[in-house]
Amino acid sequence: MDSWLAEGLIADVPFYSVGILAVGVATFFFVMNRIQKHVFYILLATFLAFISAIIDFGQLVIISRGVFTGTVFPLRIARELGYAVSFGMRFFFFWQFVAMPPRGEIPVLPTPGRGKGDGASFVMDEEFHSGSWGRWGLIGILTKYALLLGAITIGVTQAIWRLGFAFGMIRFTSVYQVDAIMQIIMSGLFLFKLAGNSYISPLMPRWKTARDYLPVVAAISIGLGVAVGNLMCMRFSESPLGRFLQAIELYILILFVLIGTFYKMPVRASVLVDALARERTRDNNSFVGINMDNSMRGSTFRVTPPNVSTPRLQTTLGDNRRPKDSQLGFRIGSPADQRTKNNDR
Repeated sequence: MDSWLAEGLIADVPFYSVGILAVGVATFFFVMNRIQKHVFYILLATFLAFISAIIDFGQLVIISRGVFTGTVFPLRIARELGYAVSFGMRFFFFWQFVAMPPRGEIPVLPTPGRGKGDGASFVMDEEFHSGSWGRWGLIGILTKYALLLGAITIGVTQAIWRLGFAFGMIRFTSVYQVDAIMQIIMSGLFLFKLAGNSYISPLMPRWKTARDYLPVVAAISIGLGVAVGNLMCMRFSESPLGRFLQAIELYILILFVLIGTFYKMPVRASVLVDALARERTRDNNSFVGINMDNSMRGSTFRVTPPNVSTPRLQTTLGDNRRPKDSQLGFRIGSPADQRTKNNDR
């Protein structure tokens, strides 16, 4: 009994350490307002593992002291669900990450194109880069959603066999094995996708792109080793060694996203050359032709010759010449003449 409690306490220590790191890094990300989807996924996965380890410590204390034993099973359920969701979020992170462009690569901006129904419409395509699933055609799109479904399935199968084993139900061993096999397959596909990203990336030399992927490749490989260990040894992921390896995996990923977010990567010459080539291609393909179906209609707009009036020039008056009244439009006279005229009236 004492050895079982000691093993449980030792197994939780790695998650305590990496959980405290995740809390500090998450606080820094939120303060700097630099949180992103993939960063949120890995921080949430680590935080859930940290909370589950704390719950596990609580139920171990209750068992050792023999008080409030009625709360042991609710705590176990919460612990197992936390670990299950944590596993699922790790694969969500990998699924999100492999679809991102390599560091330093400039994505192709969307350009207006001709729609299928209307020749004059604008169709905005998604950004294309080396990490886009669309670069692999229909196979890439199907693989994208298959991996998304697989990440959800891993979280569900983890919850099923964990809750089943918590209540002593051995018949969920088949679900446990299916979960381990799915983790192995998905980890291999993620590694293959990262290799494909490095191969089709315009960044030169390619070994530098592969070097930037090394931390994530190491983390995926550690998770792959834990999944293989689950097939070879029952519940290897719950042993002190298994949780220690998982904590290392989470630590590598947290450190990677922290450095990748705040470290500005120097621009390579190949990036500038590729950006100029893409810009020229974008300019050539961004012209939208005129729809000639409706261009032959008669126009109701008519252009008439302009009507320009010629201004009259005023005659210069000399000192001894007096303009006629008809020319000025009124009679000019002295004030006395005006008074005489008024009296005559």
